[in-house]
Amino acid sequence: MYGDFEAQRHWMELSIHLPPSAWYFYDLKYWGLDYPPLTAYISWACGYIGHTVNPLWFALESSRGFESSSMKTFMRLSALFTDAAFYFTAILFYCRSYLTSRSNRSQTLAAITLLLHPSLILIDHGHFQYNSVMLGLSISSVCLFHIGYDVPAAVAFVLSLGFKQMALYYSPAIFGFCLGKCFFLGLHRGGRLFIRLGVTVIGTFGVLLLPFGAYQFSSSNLRQIVIRMFPFGRGLFEDKVANFWGASNVVFKWRESSLRDNLPIVALIATIAAILPSFCHILYLSYTLIKEPYTEPSDGAEEKSLLQPSPTVPTSSLLPLALFNSSMAFFLFSFQVHEKSILLPLVPFTLVMSAREDLGPMGVGVWEWGMLLNNAAAFSLWPLLKKDAQGLQYVALVLGWNYIVGYHPLKIPTSFVKAVTMIAYLAFTVLHSAEALLNAPQRYPDLFVVLNTLLCSGVFVLCWLYGMKRQLEVGFALSSR
Repeated sequence: MYGDFEAQRHWMELSIHLPPSAWYFYDLKYWGLDYPPLTAYISWACGYIGHTVNPLWFALESSRGFESSSMKTFMRLSALFTDAAFYFTAILFYCRSYLTSRSNRSQTLAAITLLLHPSLILIDHGHFQYNSVMLGLSISSVCLFHIGYDVPAAVAFVLSLGFKQMALYYSPAIFGFCLGKCFFLGLHRGGRLFIRLGVTVIGTFGVLLLPFGAYQFSSSNLRQIVIRMFPFGRGLFEDKVANFWGASNVVFKWRESSLRDNLPIVALIATIAAILPSFCHILYLSYTLIKEPYTEPSDGAEEKSLLQPSPTVPTSSLLPLALFNSSMAFFLFSFQVHEKSILLPLVPFTLVMSAREDLGPMGVGVWEWGMLLNNAAAFSLWPLLKKDAQGLQYVALVLGWNYIVGYHPLKIPTSFVKAVTMIAYLAFTVLHSAEALLNAPQRYPDLFVVLNTLLCSGVFVLCWLYGMKRQLEVGFALSSR
């Protein structure tokens, strides 16, 4: 069956040879398409270009498993192009919108920190995927919300959802921010914004599905898309993912318990419970920040304002943190989580830490927790990267990135995060050394993977709790102004 590289190539193959109505039905046992329509459209564009260069690369069925050096080069270039088109531009947009008060040097350092992100590079260019498209669109959406362009921001976020359904991890934070802004603007202006955003979301989803309508699209097609995107039959989690379910499965076998048939519902309840504090906080903060009724524009100004940004709101500065808290709650507690999904909470937290502000007692704050989270995330990917023979790339990228961004864990002032950091890094080192020098016991062949899961899930929970704490602190500062 090969790996994700073949999956991406196969989707390019099927999209250029079959009508859209057949995309989600074609040979599902061999890398059936299981991402939303925008993934298929981008696969079609890449496949069309590649087929023009060499038809053998994407010939229907006969090209399965084809991996010539020229085809690999084309695929690698397609990943680099999508990086540049979506992720790189979004990072520059973030630096110019969120970090406008910082010096050019600080903005450059932030951009370097984000552009050389080791986990994203390892997954997209080592394991081979196109997560940078989804993440870039989500970051662009956050930046557009921050500067008041709410309708384009909604379009960007729907496109992110339209590329990979995992962007749903961000949806509670985005919805909470938008609803809170409607509260902030008052009944009339906020009501109009709510309607405009609703129409925009529905309209954008409609446009994404429009090509299917041209090929006798039916309810069965829509149902099949949903089934492929949310495969509940695959089980609670993939492999040994470092979340609550993966870690607790060591002592309580969820898939063998009496709850196994109700695990999707149990996971849903746990996820909602984990999301609610951050979601309710941003709504409550938006309400408390209403100092006085919003003043309507003068006559004639309202029509012009439709082409202009809407008033910005203080809670936009909280949006990256809210994205982290929401997505980490999904990663830790939701159903059918992949180890690669750690990118979703990882990127927004890295956005926040890239500013390198001294936050918290004794100058210890987001930077220290963010670096710990990034290194733990890369370590959690090790079992997957080992299967892909990405050991050298893993070591070079992680150590090189830590050096380039100037991270010195031993120089962290004495604090709780330093204690956690030292214990975690010692455990990472011991576990890597043991795996390199020793064989796992025959009785416990997955021993090293399970220890990796337990260790990383603990770090992720602590980082999530810190993110919740930090959101409350920033919210308190905003409400005290």
